[in-house]
Amino acid sequence: MTAILRRIATISTELGNRLDVLVSGVQSRAEERGEATQARLADIIALVALFSALLVVATGVIGYVLSAYLREAQERRRLALFPERNPNPVINLDASGALAYANPGAVAMVAALGLASPLALLPGDLRSRLDQVRHGGSERLRWEYPVGERIIGISIHRLEDSGTFHVYLADVTERQQAQAQLEFQAFHDVLTQLPNRRRFEDMLGEALAAGPAGAVLLLGLDRLPTVVHTLGHAFADRLLFKIAERLAPLANGDLPGCRIYRFDGELFAALLPRIAAAEDAAAFAARVARDMAPPFVIDGREMFFSFSVGIANFPEDGAIVGDLLRNADTALQAAKRAGGRTAVRYTGAMNARALERLEVEHELRSVVERGELELHYQPQLEIGGGRIIGAEALVRWRHPFKGMISPADFIPLAEETGAISDIGAWVLATACAQNRQWQEAGLPPMIMAVNISPRQFADPELPQTVLRALRASGLAPEWLELEVTEGAAMHDVDRAIAALHAFKAIGVRLSIDDFGTGYSSLAYLKR
Repeated sequence: MTAILRRIATISTELGNRLDVLVSGVQSRAEERGEATQARLADIIALVALFSALLVVATGVIGYVLSAYLREAQERRRLALFPERNPNPVINLDASGALAYANPGAVAMVAALGLASPLALLPGDLRSRLDQVRHGGSERLRWEYPVGERIIGISIHRLEDSGTFHVYLADVTERQQAQAQLEFQAFHDVLTQLPNRRRFEDMLGEALAAGPAGAVLLLGLDRLPTVVHTLGHAFADRLLFKIAERLAPLANGDLPGCRIYRFDGELFAALLPRIAAAEDAAAFAARVARDMAPPFVIDGREMFFSFSVGIANFPEDGAIVGDLLRNADTALQAAKRAGGRTAVRYTGAMNARALERLEVEHELRSVVERGELELHYQPQLEIGGGRIIGAEALVRWRHPFKGMISPADFIPLAEETGAISDIGAWVLATACAQNRQWQEAGLPPMIMAVNISPRQFADPELPQTVLRALRASGLAPEWLELEVTEGAAMHDVDRAIAALHAFKAIGVRLSIDDFGTGYSSLAYLKR
């Protein structure tokens, strides 16, 4: 019995050990399978996530492609309707260039121009132009051409995918006319319709580059400022238009390429791009003088006018535009100083005189302050008895380096620059003071005559200047006589009469100088 129990115990122990081994094996396998299942589950989850991401991306791509397709389809539909809805003329041509379609805008243009069909809108060289688009490597071509009295602008666009053409048309007549008008105004004078200074300089530059000898003539109309001040700008404009009409035919003379130009104001110009001899320019100036000799009749007035002409030949008087114009103007100023109505050819010595004139003009501005002026007194005699009854004050300029300068050399410059106002005031004050000194020295009272320049006479402050000179010197007004030139007095008659009344109120004497050399109007004299 004991042996049996021992055997049972041994078997039980072995069985327990085996059962432990089995349980341990099962547990180990279960753990291994759990880990494998967990790993496989993680792989499945990763695959699901990847698939989901791919699905999202695919959905996005498909959505984008679909959206793009829908947009493209919508754009194609819009473009397909574009010619129909476009108010501008549009024509479609097939690949061979035949008319395929004309939109309502093109049909309306056909009706407006009175044409038979839309084909009449297209240019005659259309097929060669289409070949140019096909083989020229350009998808677009633009140009303009006439259709009847209108100008049509065309733009051709070739569609690569189909080989067909879209033709866009526009009536550009008004734009062309406006552009032509702007170009004309840029190179022509609005009043006279003659070419202007800009055009002159361009043509002169071309003539200089071409090489042949030529000439430039500046034509300064004499006495135009007097016309403007007396009869007004509107009358002067009509006069300038008439003068331009008379000058224009000169361009059709014997000198090749001759043209007449209008610069501004009273200044015209002539360009002779080719002359055989220097005398040709002088002969042309003489022809201008002959053509200007007949009177101009404007608003019932018969008037005579002439030109002062400055001539510069090229290349001897200048090889660039600026030099020639400057030298021609120097000659023109010399012609004006000579009294006008004459032609003067430029010489090199004129520049030296012009520089000297410029220096004189500059020094005139402070000649009074520097004390370089002096008065000389010319006696006025009584014809019957020969006694001195007055004196005329004559201004002289004693330059510290140049010596005595003639009034003919500085008075016109002083008049132009306005320096005559200061000089005139000094002359009045000095002459009045001298006359008063003579009276205080016991000499018989006599009249002191002082010349009043046109610019002084036009100054509304002149009466006050005269009063200051009388008061400062103590001279009685009856011993001062103001000499006014006829031209200054008749320049603006109403203003002149008002000024003369002001002088009469002061009590000074008045006289008209150079009577008979200007207007010579007894009616004006009576007023």
